[in-house]
Amino acid sequence: MYVIMVLCFIVSVIVVCGLSMGSLFVVFDAPTFILMFLLIVPMFIASGLSKEVPKILRLLGNSKVTFERSEYRKMLEAISLLIKLNFCAGSFATIVGFIGLLHDLTDIATLGPNIAIIVISIFYMIFLCLILFPAQARIKTKLIETE
Repeated sequence: MYVIMVLCFIVSVIVVCGLSMGSLFVVFDAPTFILMFLLIVPMFIASGLSKEVPKILRLLGNSKVTFERSEYRKMLEAISLLIKLNFCAGSFATIVGFIGLLHDLTDIATLGPNIAIIVISIFYMIFLCLILFPAQARIKTKLIETE
């Protein structure tokens, strides 16, 4: 069910972007995406919780899979860390974009693109949160069921 939710969410974003903005590429900014990726992934790997990702994916793909209580706690900690790292990376990318905006205030022509970069970093942060929150809720539910 989780996979269907993620697919529906991605399709709805594509449709909305295509209909309202004319192109999906309007919401894709490679430097912002790379910055957020490089902030989130190495820190997550350094935490030692990256080995929980296959278990999380197994749980989200098959609701009948069961784990021990300690495993659910580790998975919950991994998802919680990903959400926190996402907020930090999104905030950092937003601040970097805002600094770029303030640096170029003399040129009115660059105001729109700089604001767009700021908004795109917030968009990426919200997009990832909307994918991670249901996963966190499912893991919390499974943890409660093991009590």
